[in-house]
Amino acid sequence: MARLRATWALLAAAAVALAASVRAADPVWLTPGGLPATASTNPATSVVDLRILHVNDMHARVEPTDSSYNPVDPSKYASSYGGLARLAGFVKAARGEAVAAAADILVLHAGDQYTGTAWDTHYTRNGNFSVAEVLNSVGFDAMTIGNHELDFGPANLAGFASTLEAPLLSCNVNASRDANLAGKVKPYTIKTLPVSGKKVAIIGLTTPDTAVISSPGPTVDILTIEASLAGCATAAKAEGAEMIILLSHIGYDKDQIVAATSAFADVDLIIGGHSHTFLYGTPAPGGQPQLPAFPNPSLTGSAREGAGAAGPYPTNVLNGAKTVPVVTALWGGRYVGRLSTTWDLSGSLQSYSGAPVLLGGASSSNPVADDPAVAARVAALGAPLALLGNTVVGVLTTPLVSRGDQESNAGNLACAALRWAADTGLAAAKAVLSANPGLPVVCLENSGGFRTDIPAGNVTLGQVTAVLPFGNSMVLMRIKPATLISTLNNALSGYNSAAGRFCQIGGMRLAFDSRQDQYDRLVDATLDDAGGASLRSYSGDILLLTSSYVARGGDNFTALAAVPVLLDTNVGDAQVVADYITAKSPVAATKDGRIANCATDTSPLASGV
Repeated sequence: MARLRATWALLAAAAVALAASVRAADPVWLTPGGLPATASTNPATSVVDLRILHVNDMHARVEPTDSSYNPVDPSKYASSYGGLARLAGFVKAARGEAVAAAADILVLHAGDQYTGTAWDTHYTRNGNFSVAEVLNSVGFDAMTIGNHELDFGPANLAGFASTLEAPLLSCNVNASRDANLAGKVKPYTIKTLPVSGKKVAIIGLTTPDTAVISSPGPTVDILTIEASLAGCATAAKAEGAEMIILLSHIGYDKDQIVAATSAFADVDLIIGGHSHTFLYGTPAPGGQPQLPAFPNPSLTGSAREGAGAAGPYPTNVLNGAKTVPVVTALWGGRYVGRLSTTWDLSGSLQSYSGAPVLLGGASSSNPVADDPAVAARVAALGAPLALLGNTVVGVLTTPLVSRGDQESNAGNLACAALRWAADTGLAAAKAVLSANPGLPVVCLENSGGFRTDIPAGNVTLGQVTAVLPFGNSMVLMRIKPATLISTLNNALSGYNSAAGRFCQIGGMRLAFDSRQDQYDRLVDATLDDAGGASLRSYSGDILLLTSSYVARGGDNFTALAAVPVLLDTNVGDAQVVADYITAKSPVAATKDGRIANCATDTSPLASGV
């Protein structure tokens, strides 16, 4: 603890300017069969041979999934992808290869194991950390904190960290003031490689947005990158680290900025996550354009990967005369990144090459065998989830599609479900409406709460939970028009960005102009229950249906955080949607143009609001 406190003191004093331009793009490279090109070999007396396996953004995909990251039934296991049993099998084989080659090996997790399936809502959210036990069977050497690791609060993460055998890292998450999490998060770990004897520091880094897009609470401080990373690297070197790997959860674009910044020149290699980026192709030398290649579709998990990588694997970024490679491995456990590196005895990175490896089923282009013991454990834990998740709740006559910065039929369906629950489905919510007669009712959800799609046909509870995986409850609030205007402007600031705050709405129609100031884009909105009245001229109160996450100010909805909650139903939004589908089945999920962008849309709404 004394060392941790000293490190945090050093970080608080370290303030460096994060600027510098980046000279590389995005990408990933698969060789035939999914195997990486082999790094150059040199005598063991003069070169350190270090192999690195890495995953990121697993999002509770403990079991294999289909091409859309949805759960699969056992009959389709051979054509599925990922899963911790396959990952464990791959890691075990790679460790054996490393031993045979007298090479060192590290297995790293770049964050966001949490949130995405019933494995989280049934187990982790409720304080059962069986998933961490399965991760232990894989044998990770370190894991960084992603923003979603704090979705259930610091006390929950403390339980996960206590169960996880690998060190949980972040140099910019200071949990020293939190009674539960203090001492369970390290800024970095230093591993002595067993073959070469070299000391490698693995530094964790978490997106600073965690403070507003997750739930760290008031006693966990999320520091800026400028105020933390350089200090961590300096402290690690002072403890004897000869090589520095940044295990980052800030996103591919920001990883490249960090890699190019002179203040962070001690970082030798970046293993990234957060942006769900697919990399593919052979990189050009640092300083030259980093162009992606396009894989043979047979070597990918879906047409999405074949259609476009963001850049090569690795992506080379210049930092002065030094080249810093950046890698990441999509998301959901579909691929494991496999990077071969060599270093000289002074700890300088000499060569590297690799590829993302598809963790395919038996009938895929790159079949990977399960670890039998892990598969048995996953099957035992998954049995109650299968009973729950495979329950058919109804029928969709159209696919349900989630979209981040535009109207989506998934958002429309969710708002229709919340209104149905308030009108008829939940007695307590219906009582609130009855106690506030005549007020217009609107719905607002953040797009980041919708995580995947559902095809048309029978819909299971597991599929609905995968779309709305956060376990947020349905909340009712009474707000002023000015509060709703501020809330909508915050939501619209997320247009055309990676932020998840762009709104999905119900009970109103709105027009915005993306050409305007980021936080002043709302042109106007009309209220359905007030005869289409303009929000800007309406003077009465409004009833808002939303999620507990948005209501408490998540995704920067600070205007709502200051408003008392009339009712927290304590009923999860996924359950509300499932109940709605059951009541209304078959359901056609549609879009009706309720959101219009005046900069691009020629609809009557865009010109008439």
